[in-house]
Amino acid sequence: MSYHHMGTSYDRLFLFFSLLFVFAGSGKTFSVDMKRKHGSFLAWEETSVLIQRIIALQITATYFGVGIQKLGLPDWEGGSMLLLSFQDMWATPFAFWVASQHLPMWIYDGMVMIVKAFEISHPFGLWSKRWRLWFMAGGVLFHAGVSLFLAAIWWFYAMIAAYITFFEPEEVCERMRTWFRKIPAAASSSPA
Repeated sequence: MSYHHMGTSYDRLFLFFSLLFVFAGSGKTFSVDMKRKHGSFLAWEETSVLIQRIIALQITATYFGVGIQKLGLPDWEGGSMLLLSFQDMWATPFAFWVASQHLPMWIYDGMVMIVKAFEISHPFGLWSKRWRLWFMAGGVLFHAGVSLFLAAIWWFYAMIAAYITFFEPEEVCERMRTWFRKIPAAASSSPA
């Protein structure tokens, strides 16, 4: 209920995901509903892939949009905005320490270029079956690095959790079966 108090992109992302989950049929897998209906938390029923695809498209738009925005904003042409971020209210003690080292500006410029390149290319890598796992690992490292410097942006870890939406549901199911060996086939939609 507190989402309306915040106007930042990650809060709106949570609100959007929450709205989508209302229609996602999330109770049809790994849920109390399945335990009640079929006797196992691991039972599942088929659901539409539409909500999954909408989330994947939103993740794509978020990364790509932020990267393109940073390409066009004058404040992000160099590393000065990043250096200022390491000294403001969101900065971690580590970020303050780094800023106090008086590193040459080209280091901050390079960090900004890496961030821009990552944010623009990342969603395309997530859609690529060949490169997906590498880009997922890169996303984890990227967000961990952001948290190392900017403590107040931990909410973007939801992006990492949403990487699963780039996989086909059947692939996820097969991996889960391999890992757990107890997941039953799809249960019938009719009451037991």
